[in-house]
Amino acid sequence: MRQEETTARTVVPVVALATAFSAVSGYIILLMAARTLGAVRYDVFAVYWAAFFALTTIVNGVAFEVTRALRSQPETAPAAGSPATWPAAVGAMLGLALAGIMAAGAFWWAPVVAGSGGLSAIALLITGAVMSTMQAVMVGALSGTGSWTLYGVLLGGDALVRLLVAVTVIAVGASPGGLYLATVSGSIMWVILVALSSRSRWAFRLRIASPLWKFVRRCVGVMFASTAMAIMLVGFPILLKWAFHDEPSALVGTLILAVTLTRAPLLVPLTFFNTAILVYFIDRLARGPRVLVRPLGLLAAATAVFAFGTYFVGPPLLATMGEGFTIDGAVLAALVVGAGATAGLFVTGPAVLARDRHTLYATGWWVSVIVAVGILATTPLEPGLRTAMALIVGPLAGMACHAAGVVARARAVTTDPEARGLLA
Repeated sequence: MRQEETTARTVVPVVALATAFSAVSGYIILLMAARTLGAVRYDVFAVYWAAFFALTTIVNGVAFEVTRALRSQPETAPAAGSPATWPAAVGAMLGLALAGIMAAGAFWWAPVVAGSGGLSAIALLITGAVMSTMQAVMVGALSGTGSWTLYGVLLGGDALVRLLVAVTVIAVGASPGGLYLATVSGSIMWVILVALSSRSRWAFRLRIASPLWKFVRRCVGVMFASTAMAIMLVGFPILLKWAFHDEPSALVGTLILAVTLTRAPLLVPLTFFNTAILVYFIDRLARGPRVLVRPLGLLAAATAVFAFGTYFVGPPLLATMGEGFTIDGAVLAALVVGAGATAGLFVTGPAVLARDRHTLYATGWWVSVIVAVGILATTPLEPGLRTAMALIVGPLAGMACHAAGVVARARAVTTDPEARGLLA
């Protein structure tokens, strides 16, 4: 298996370009939808958008496990007769299982998520979940083998397909069904790569030296953690609609848009770099907790700069998004700090997962969700500040869990001569 070392030189140029394009295209779609729908109707589209990307975040747990397994296993071929698992088959199995669960529970989630879209909106979301699971397998295979150029093509192509469909739909007259189709359309990109790229087909066919049951168990474990990640990342608008259901629609729509836009500069890059971050930590296990200092320091500095700038320029920029989008600069700055705290989980989480601590990885994410939901449900603050507090305190609690696990694991290694030899 040909693997490449994950360094800034090998990863950043390709993935950063794809990330920048994905971020810009996402902004364009949100702007077009906001200007077309207005503050009163924007929350309907935003909830569907959030639901789909929450699903893609959940199934991206498969990408994490495929990446970790491929990067960690020896490059020599497994001995004849040893157990081997094909990740693509597992991805198909998990995707179909998720589709079955969604179909069975559609009576519960469809009224909130699909709105007036009816059966077509439900079918699109379920199909998108299956396709996204297979796309996650491709993401894991490409990042686990160091195929960073194709990895960037996959990420950028996903965004390009979505943008082209959205522009077409809005040009001919934005209907709910058309916007829903645009939302899920990018998940076809893995099929395009399999059809056109021999390197992608090679990575897609790779087997992992693990029994099927063990690989499935680990994938499900990471997906369990990714469910919490999905809630904190892209599912948060659904929580806001739940927490503030008695508030005016314009206020809720404005708050959802503000959270989405203030997160993008920090969370979009980290989301797309996440499997690369995992590989980074796997390749540097011997450095112990020190490996967290630099990325967390850079993240804190970037958060401070964005928060300061957003305080001044955020309100007028948000007002240009469409009629009715008004919010205080202090609230926007606090939401940026919340975005930085959430982004911290995308650093500490992979550091824990690189050490094969799947339970601790999930615990940190779920602690952040529980704390955030508790704050949303009980804190007697106005909606904007309550949202910011939930997005700051919840992730900080989760980061503390992850960091404590990294430190504890490092101490265990330093007292175990055999473990020190393995990391040397």
